[in-house]
Amino acid sequence: MRFAVLFFLTLAPMGQAGAAEHFVPEHRVSGIGVARDDISSDLLDVRTDLMIQSQTFIIMREPQAVAGAKRITSTKLQALFRSASERSGMPAQVIEAVAYLESWGDAKAESPTGPKGIMQISEATARTMGLKVVHGTRYNITREKVQVPSKRKKPKYRTVSHKTPYQVITRDDRLVPGRAIPAAAKYLAGMEEKFGGRDWAIFAYHCGQGCVGEMQELTRRARGIPKDQATVARMFFSCSPAWNLELYQGIQQQMQRDYSPTYWFRVERAEQLLALYRRDSAAFVSLAEQYKSQLAGPNGRPNRAPHRLSVWLKQERPGVSQPRRYSRRHGEPAGEGHSTGRTTSAIRSGSRRTIRQFSKISRRPRRRPSAR
Repeated sequence: MRFAVLFFLTLAPMGQAGAAEHFVPEHRVSGIGVARDDISSDLLDVRTDLMIQSQTFIIMREPQAVAGAKRITSTKLQALFRSASERSGMPAQVIEAVAYLESWGDAKAESPTGPKGIMQISEATARTMGLKVVHGTRYNITREKVQVPSKRKKPKYRTVSHKTPYQVITRDDRLVPGRAIPAAAKYLAGMEEKFGGRDWAIFAYHCGQGCVGEMQELTRRARGIPKDQATVARMFFSCSPAWNLELYQGIQQQMQRDYSPTYWFRVERAEQLLALYRRDSAAFVSLAEQYKSQLAGPNGRPNRAPHRLSVWLKQERPGVSQPRRYSRRHGEPAGEGHSTGRTTSAIRSGSRRTIRQFSKISRRPRRRPSAR
């Protein structure tokens, strides 16, 4: 027995000599896990296309999706987009897609955070674009009766006026599409020249120049990104916490702030959707119906779908046929509309049930017939 143990102990170092220092998997998938630092160009193209198609929900869930497409493709705005494109060199499809996402073609749109107009330009950016935003002072006059000293027993009053100043905007070029659209197109062209790519220019339009400058620096230092292939798509798909932790944290920060790293993908999808509206407006409207929320807001108007689950849980109304499904990219028929079963029958029009309650209903087991 001793000789057998000694024999195996002498063979152990021989087996370890030919082994690798660490485990190497036999089968590895490109661009997944630790291999995300080596994404091929073909794989990047596939992922980019899938990411662009996934933006359909973000765009079409908005109640203004159809009305916005109608405004953007109007004769008046199309003339402005073409004129701005000729002056700046920025394609008209890009300009109109940005206008579509920013304001749905509404020239008087105002954001709670400050940007205004069809291109949603902030006041500080408007000044760099050469747009005029003029402020003026107005006064709010209030009057009140004040008691004054008097020798008589009867009190004496007099009226006192108070002037409270406040600021108003007397001129705002951001609300004039004929001025805002050419200025935004010129701004995009300047960002393209500054950052070296149209995708970075679109990114900068939403995130800001300082943000893009920081993200480009993180992309240059990232592992697995060739210097001549530093695009927004490669930056987004290379943000692995295993290899590029700084880039990963930077993208996470911007995603939590305003989803800027995905803005270029949305613009690309907006271009495709507007092309679909020109080619077949009925298919566009049918696609919008699939992503339309049936939950009404406090004012009775439909809200935008909060997430994809609320779109899947569509209600089947009696006597109303479900719209045909269309492929997300080209708007071609993809078969008859599917039924959501018992889940949809549990949703009532105008109900304020949460999606969590809907999911509980869908998980409820079906009652089996008793054996006879």
